[in-house]
Amino acid sequence: EIKVPFLGGRVKGAALAEGLYASVGHRPMGDVDLLALDDFAASVEALARAGHAVRARADHAWTLEDPEGRGAVELHGALTSCPRLHPVDREGVWTRARSATSHIPW
Repeated sequence: EIKVPFLGGRVKGAALAEGLYASVGHRPMGDVDLLALDDFAASVEALARAGHAVRARADHAWTLEDPEGRGAVELHGALTSCPRLHPVDREGVWTRARSATSHIPW
């Protein structure tokens, strides 16, 4: 078992859905965004062990397909696509992280 800390559910679209829609189910979403601030490679490995297959690689995120075809995970290694130009206080992000009030059923 691999345990990797990540932020999910309140990143990008899902975070907006909680504040703008009566239910997160009302906001169309094609993937689930996860933020792996500490160890991107370990996060990819954990998802691969769970059966997710890498579908696309970009400089800011990798897309991994759910093994049962229910959707995709977009794994981000930074909050911006140019982390060297726009550094983020990682400890501050973890300190301010909040639990999501809803979940995605898969």
